[in-house]
Amino acid sequence: MLAIEIDTEIDENSEIHIKLPRPQCRGPARVIVLLDVDQAELAAPKKHRPSPRLAFKGAQLHGDDLAPALTPSEWGELYQ
Repeated sequence: MLAIEIDTEIDENSEIHIKLPRPQCRGPARVIVLLDVDQAELAAPKKHRPSPRLAFKGAQLHGDDLAPALTPSEWGELYQ
């Protein structure tokens, strides 16, 4: 399998148009698209939200109640 890297832009129709750099023989090809994500998106951790079924039933959310109680580094060797 031959890998070719091509930098391109996504157009307003969410389409990518590419032209291979040299003539290739006809046949199947696999395309993998890697998108550059906004760094601000990566910096902000995603918060879990409680189920809407709990609304107005006395349930309270204190921070991120659905996150693990201990991080993998706190587990040490037990986390594998």
